[in-house]
Amino acid sequence: MEISVIIPVYNRERFLQKCLKSLENQSFKKFEVLIVDDGSSDRSCEIADEFCVRNRNWKIFKLEHKGVSHARLFGINNSSGKYLSFVDSDDVVEPDFLKILYENIRNSQISICNYVTEISGFNFRFKNLFFHKPGVFSRNQVIKSLISDISLKSFLWNKLFERKLFENIYVPQMCFEDKIMCIQLFANSENISITDKVLYNYYKNKSSLTWEMDEKVLDDYITSFRFIKKFFCSRNEYKLFRFRYLIFSIHIFFVCIRVLFFDCLMKKRDIRKFFRKIVEKYKKIIF
Repeated sequence: MEISVIIPVYNRERFLQKCLKSLENQSFKKFEVLIVDDGSSDRSCEIADEFCVRNRNWKIFKLEHKGVSHARLFGINNSSGKYLSFVDSDDVVEPDFLKILYENIRNSQISICNYVTEISGFNFRFKNLFFHKPGVFSRNQVIKSLISDISLKSFLWNKLFERKLFENIYVPQMCFEDKIMCIQLFANSENISITDKVLYNYYKNKSSLTWEMDEKVLDDYITSFRFIKKFFCSRNEYKLFRFRYLIFSIHIFFVCIRVLFFDCLMKKRDIRKFFRKIVEKYKKIIF
């Protein structure tokens, strides 16, 4: 198989069939699908089994619930493709998703496409209008955009990666592990191909980490932010990306304020406790 598609699943019976059907309809055929069930308690496994029965190169692995990062790492270790792709179990891909990413990656180690976002509870979809311009770029050019978190996002799902990039990378067991993984994967590459064609449909539901944040999730978000600086400092490359890192730190600052303030309002805490927590716990980040 040229491509291994890894799909971590946890209680997604409502969306899974549509997701798997979109992969079944791919115009590119030299790929395998690894469905890694992370201890689902609904009908997700039954739905996945149906697809695996009728597709020879599809497999399902049933694990105890340990989180999406563990499921992804298990999929990576059990895959056989030259290239790796990741699809979230509540999303849908276009028929040429794998074909176009595969064609573009021949001159690079990572291939990226544009996407549309559909928000749960609303009847509209919107394209990422601030997406990076198409072409083949050096790793330094793309990493700058990746750190800024504007034209390129640190999602695993709208990309195709050369397998060798995953050798010896750190995969943490936490939220936003994809941000930490992407920084390492892009740093290990030389060139990245980008197309502005919309090939991925991202479904943003209320249970998504990027939709709601509590204090625990915020701590993981900050950990991923700090990792970026430590990682590039260890490679003596931080000066190359320092300005973009400072831009991203402004975003982190406002996320901290927003999450803690609304957490304070929802729990009807004294507003003074909000400011005390800001000073005590997040003063280094704010500084």
